[in-house]
Amino acid sequence: MLINRIIIGSTFILAFTTGSGWAHSPIFTCFFSEGAVISCEGAFSDGSNAAGTAIEVKDAHGNLLSSGKLDFTGSIELKKPAVDDFTILFDGGPGHQLQVRSSDILH
Repeated sequence: MLINRIIIGSTFILAFTTGSGWAHSPIFTCFFSEGAVISCEGAFSDGSNAAGTAIEVKDAHGNLLSSGKLDFTGSIELKKPAVDDFTILFDGGPGHQLQVRSSDILH
């Protein structure tokens, strides 16, 4: 009986923590605006705001080109780097990081 309770309790905890992880996934998209500006927007799938989330732009070798934070609306405007191959990183904390490669940015 004790073993059954442990298994049932462990299953409940696993199901509960797994479901809560799905409820708060990051969403991040970037697109080219006018001129040499890249506009990015971030949020979480449960509707919570991503304001203040750290954003980094790195080249193909991992060198930091620029950084900033999403504003109160969950947006940021970045100057297009001089290099063609770069990545924009959304760092919403452990388990909430996303990357957008330059080749995937919407025109």
